[in-house]
Amino acid sequence: MTNLSDRKACNIKPDSKPIADGTVKGLRLHPGKDKGHGKWLMRFVSPETNKRRDMGFGTYPEVSIIEARKSATAARDLIRDGIDPIDARQANTQARQRDAQALTFEKAARQVHEDLKPGWQNPKHVAQWITTLEIYVFPRIGSCKVESLKAKDFADALRSIWLKKPETATRVKQRCNAVMDWCAAQELIGANPVGVVTKLLPKQPGARERVERRPAVPWQSVPHFIENVLRVGQPSLSKTMLEFLILTAARPGEVRAMTWDEVALEKRVWTVQADRMKAKVKHRVPLSGRAIEILPYAIVLFCPIGADVR
Repeated sequence: MTNLSDRKACNIKPDSKPIADGTVKGLRLHPGKDKGHGKWLMRFVSPETNKRRDMGFGTYPEVSIIEARKSATAARDLIRDGIDPIDARQANTQARQRDAQALTFEKAARQVHEDLKPGWQNPKHVAQWITTLEIYVFPRIGSCKVESLKAKDFADALRSIWLKKPETATRVKQRCNAVMDWCAAQELIGANPVGVVTKLLPKQPGARERVERRPAVPWQSVPHFIENVLRVGQPSLSKTMLEFLILTAARPGEVRAMTWDEVALEKRVWTVQADRMKAKVKHRVPLSGRAIEILPYAIVLFCPIGADVR
């Protein structure tokens, strides 16, 4: 018997006979109402009742041949262990339903927070993620069962900050969405209601309307600023660092944590290692003539004796 291929499966017709998979015993693709569509069924004898049963694994092409074989193989493993796979699946579904009935939003959120925490590197973000839910969401729906939550429940929790604190409200909504996505992935709920929350809330002000920009020097005035502010009076590390920052367009944190072994004066390049970059990618910064002048000057004024300068 040849193994079932996608070519054969795509050509199955409503009047075709069921096609055997050829890999997993008893697994067949039964024809559907349209060409190229079918239903996966595996016939087996229950090790518990000794009766013949048919177990479904979804429809083709939504469930691929590989996915159907994987599910059928797992069912055959249970049969070899003396377990009826249909009864086992029903028991598992009932257990998930019991978990959903017992799981509150707060418990789910704290579990999601623990699951996501290892992937975050900013301790401030780790704390803020759960703190915002503790402040704005848990008091209203933290004790509610996840299976009972509707879009209106989340809208009511967000309403007090939706217009007053739009940035915070948006982040809180995203975190609620992550929690309910997790619940859906665990098959504890049918669908995530957070996606339609905005239909129940007024339109937030646009990003341009709510962003408060920090004062900035017009680029045309930067030379005047450097010449008449940074280079006037007693030299200092902060003035020197700011000028270097302007010349390299680097982030303040990158300049503050800069080490001499990152600088190759002879190559006129400053290499910021990946672990110090926000994007976690090594960054090479070409140094202009004035930037090259600043570094030896900074060495003379501020570098500790014995520092490794290259």
